[in-house]
Amino acid sequence: MSSQYQKIFPSVLVIDNDPSTSAIFKRLLESNDYNVLTSNSSKESLEIVQRVMLDLIILDLLMPEMD
Repeated sequence: MSSQYQKIFPSVLVIDNDPSTSAIFKRLLESNDYNVLTSNSSKESLEIVQRVMLDLIILDLLMPEMD
């Protein structure tokens, strides 16, 4: 009897207005088998949260548009 399992990788949204910080988190998390989305604006982040099921959000608390 053979079973096939599909590995599901956790999804993470990284929100930071500094693109280099987002890139560091993205590289680190992807190297550990996470699906990573990044956003550099609060507005874009809200749109992503409404359409994507996420397991974790890592965010910068002091964003230029809204905190």
